[in-house]
Amino acid sequence: MAGGLTLGTIAQASDRDCRSVAILPFDLLDSSVQADIEGRQAEDIARARRATERARKLLANLPAFCPVDVAPAASAIDQARQRYRYLHRCNGCELDIARQLDADLVLVGWAQKVSSLILNINAVIREVDTGIDLAGGSVDMRSNTNEAWRRATRTLVSDILRRSYNATVSKVQSPEAAKSTIPRRIELTSRANPAAPSAASASGSR
Repeated sequence: MAGGLTLGTIAQASDRDCRSVAILPFDLLDSSVQADIEGRQAEDIARARRATERARKLLANLPAFCPVDVAPAASAIDQARQRYRYLHRCNGCELDIARQLDADLVLVGWAQKVSSLILNINAVIREVDTGIDLAGGSVDMRSNTNEAWRRATRTLVSDILRRSYNATVSKVQSPEAAKSTIPRRIELTSRANPAAPSAASASGSR
């Protein structure tokens, strides 16, 4: 496994073709009235699963990342979900899972559904050795359709996460690197969460 993405090791990391990344199953947080009455909908669970698969394919197309097979950690993932429910806030369990897979990075993602018209999808890429967030972003959706989820996932991974990760790497590689630090955690933004305004939006009607 590669060392941490720090001021002393960024040059070596940048010489590699890619860094291995474990993409964990996306969480679905559903606070809609429908979920309160009927429970989470099967189609939304399926959309979150497809978003995970799409994120894996999209990351594989980016030269900085080499997705690893997470199947060997299926039991650990199930146990973590039983204990914490959500992988994106499981007290560091995502790092332990990624270590089992000998991955340099781990991607945790989650979708929030407030209603069929207010949703967002989010993700963070975290360095396993240090626990530092290297990239993060959020995309709003204005309709709960397969196309909206597809567009949002593509924007999140191929645009926002890519630019966020490259900006972090550029910051560390810059001549001013010695004067700067990388934040431990990236604060995500989303209109569906009043505490954090959104980075982008996607709609199935576009």
